[in-house]
Amino acid sequence: MKQRSLMQVVLLGGALSLATLSGVSCASNDAKSAANPEMDKFTAAYSAAEAEVKKAGKTGFEWRDTGKFMKEAKAAADGGDFAKAMKLVAKAQQQGELAQKQAADQANPDFHF
Repeated sequence: MKQRSLMQVVLLGGALSLATLSGVSCASNDAKSAANPEMDKFTAAYSAAEAEVKKAGKTGFEWRDTGKFMKEAKAAADGGDFAKAMKLVAKAQQQGELAQKQAADQANPDFHF
């Protein structure tokens, strides 16, 4: 009976340790997010722009500078210049959307003579 009690104590202690470590990990992630809301905004904008650029790429009409703007935006955000990063991401997203529109417009060209 003592061996079973000892095993229960060890398992309970392990579970409590794991729960404590998980809580500390979550708290540190929340602190990072709360400390830098600009990075959260950039990440959301970057993901949205990336989705539009991928759609444009599938149509075959992705514009020349779009990828460059995405790379520059990432570098600016990593350097802490979130204003520049957000402008570049917005520009890349707009180009992705316009490239999709261009692909749709040119799918069935209408010739006027």
